[in-house]
Amino acid sequence: MSEEHVVIEGEHTCFRLEGVTRPPVGVEVPGTLVEWLDPEDEVLVVTTGAQFGPYAVTLRTLAAAPPEDASWEDVTELSVVASTEVAIGELIDGPEEWVTVAPGHHRVRVSARGRTESAERERTFPDDDLDLEDEVPLEHYLVEMWPAPPAPPVVVRETSRHAREVVDPPPPDWPQERGPGLIAAHAVAADVRREPGCRVLSGRTCDVRVSAEAPLTPTRTFNRIKLANGWPPGNGGSLNHNDTVGYRASYYADPPDSDGLAPLLGTIETEVLEIAVPKRFVVSWNWRVAGPGGEPFPGNPRLLPADSRVTMTFAGINGAGQEPRTLVAVLHSAVPEEWGDDLTNLWDWDLAQRLRL
Repeated sequence: MSEEHVVIEGEHTCFRLEGVTRPPVGVEVPGTLVEWLDPEDEVLVVTTGAQFGPYAVTLRTLAAAPPEDASWEDVTELSVVASTEVAIGELIDGPEEWVTVAPGHHRVRVSARGRTESAERERTFPDDDLDLEDEVPLEHYLVEMWPAPPAPPVVVRETSRHAREVVDPPPPDWPQERGPGLIAAHAVAADVRREPGCRVLSGRTCDVRVSAEAPLTPTRTFNRIKLANGWPPGNGGSLNHNDTVGYRASYYADPPDSDGLAPLLGTIETEVLEIAVPKRFVVSWNWRVAGPGGEPFPGNPRLLPADSRVTMTFAGINGAGQEPRTLVAVLHSAVPEEWGDDLTNLWDWDLAQRLRL
């Protein structure tokens, strides 16, 4: 038996098994745990609960099939063709540890637990006593391999809540701010696209001020909200921790719940101007308009002649011994006057989404 242990940090809600290919007569793998990512590249990936990890993974090669272990929540088996070495690694950055195997047909059993808890922690973000860069793995995986003739893949067991919700997602629990936010999103989109009946921006500006309370500590609130300075709310594209003054980022300028706003509207461009954890951060904000087909090219023109500015402050409002509570205040200054009400509704929607437990 050969065994390697690794802890993987990722970005793609998965890790890969390197050095294996699909058998000549391949079959799609059922369930939520394992998949062949690309039929041409033959990339075998294990799908995780959290996007970024960390994931604690053990790779074990055996002479024969091991007994099943009921302590694992999600278990899938499949056949692969192995080269002389296999490895576990992050999807893009490559393998972590190699182990030697006999080349040829093998059976692989992938076992997982902790996908639910890890996904929930990632949605919640760290509190005061946790370091963003020093989290203990909640997701654990065991990848076992042994020589065996090809056989159809099988889901041995899937009992985690994460697996159930991937197969049968619960209905969305939308915040009440979503309705006005979507109306505002469509109105702003019509202006950006210069659709018939749209508003023509006069060049006059105004300031938008919104606030919300969160049942969280200031640090936890800060860590959650600082990722949300796109639309608002943004649909990703260049997520960052905003922890370096001068850091520039681009965000797809469509809401995460776009509801028919495709094609893309361009990108929101930001630069970190000031940061004071966990009390305040300031970013510049501008809109780089998309091309006719929604292409968010870096060379496309900017919508605002001068950058607007987003200032967020975080203040604890409960006393010692009380449940934590934080007041979040947003000042979005120097935005088009015609968008004042719309950006107010969009920021209300953004805060409602980000601050929900």
